[in-house]
Amino acid sequence: SLELLFGPPPSASPAHQALVVTVVYEIYSGIPVLAKWSQLANPSTTTVTLNALTTELLHLTNEALGYWPAVTNGAITAGSVTGRVHMQSEFSRGGDTTSLQPDSRCGTCVQGNGLLSLNSSYPLGPAAQIGVAGFHGSQFTSYYTYLLLHDTDDRERQGLAVRKMYRTLAPQVTENPVFMHLTNTSGPGVRAAVDQCKLVGFEMIIMSFGSGLDMESSDPAYISQVAESVSYAHSQGIEIGGYNLMSSSRTVGGGGDCLGPDGKPDGASCLASSWSDGYFSRIQNFITKTGFDMIETDGPYEGAKCSNASHAHHSSTADSQWTQYERNMDFYAWARQRGMYIHAPDPYYMRGINKDGMGYVETNWNLPLWEQISLARQNMYDGTFSKVPSQGWMFVPIVQYHGDECWTEPTPVSYTHLRAHETPEHLVCRLLLEKKKKKYMLN
Repeated sequence: SLELLFGPPPSASPAHQALVVTVVYEIYSGIPVLAKWSQLANPSTTTVTLNALTTELLHLTNEALGYWPAVTNGAITAGSVTGRVHMQSEFSRGGDTTSLQPDSRCGTCVQGNGLLSLNSSYPLGPAAQIGVAGFHGSQFTSYYTYLLLHDTDDRERQGLAVRKMYRTLAPQVTENPVFMHLTNTSGPGVRAAVDQCKLVGFEMIIMSFGSGLDMESSDPAYISQVAESVSYAHSQGIEIGGYNLMSSSRTVGGGGDCLGPDGKPDGASCLASSWSDGYFSRIQNFITKTGFDMIETDGPYEGAKCSNASHAHHSSTADSQWTQYERNMDFYAWARQRGMYIHAPDPYYMRGINKDGMGYVETNWNLPLWEQISLARQNMYDGTFSKVPSQGWMFVPIVQYHGDECWTEPTPVSYTHLRAHETPEHLVCRLLLEKKKKKYMLN
């Protein structure tokens, strides 16, 4: 790593004389990736506000950007897959941090769409108030920006490089337990599922959405009941955890919601409010006392702004995004320190999650089952160009999910029917599975 320290020039105002800016670079062995982030320290009693921040600015060539570059989901892509640069940041919600702009210094040299300046900037704020008495403390640390240089125009080889980057910098994405979603979380229901998982080789159970699991409960009797189920699962070698809706698509009242400019709830709870203090405390208490091994966090921070200036951990709309994001990431860090497996619908790999969606639209789960499976296969094919296979998940429900008239329940078929349509490849798989089953029964 390389740290560059910068101080203010003599001509700076007295309020800025104590500031220290640190720019940090990390280069990794065996992979052409550069990570970069910045820190602002202010030991002065005079508070300074960091209104905007660009953490990276590169002026590149047409060849490097592929002539027709675009930004998709916060990462630079090239329209003709000829680009040689991949840039992304860990801050992947709330507006793209990565952006392309024209380079005003270039005139006649521009081809393609002319977007040659590659930026990584906060989409809002951060409006951090830094100082000994500052609202956000005496030091601010930015998000990380990652720059990967490709050696090829080939899409698959570029994908290999991106996947190697994830395996190197976020190795937890290679964890791949075989798990099932459980909707019956009663004591007998969990025991039955544990026994089934042990019999067929599953390794983890997620008490799913719609199961009635309440991870925010502080009821000692309820926590003890769940802990008993967890203890049984552990005794059979099965890991277990559960689902919880965090922030997005959730309103909680009592001053804990994100407010829009009109002062009305805006469709999400605010993770920088005092309500969130109690929320994180309850979740951590539940996990600690039950012994959960994993958590599925639906609706984590997804970029909501909040105009409530009286919230405990942000002071305005301008600082509401990064404060909520960092508090959510602090929770993921706590879970990772416990060795928990983290399932999330947002790509926070660089901050600790194991897996998010490979790509899906929920309403597709109303379709006939064969169409769902076809779409899932398409999403997995497309998704694994840039993701390790264990990095994404798909979902095909075997019970009615959204209640649409298109739904057709899977119909069981007989063993004779399966054998009649068995290919040589299926035969090999069946014989191997039967051999494995006999081995388990003997053991």
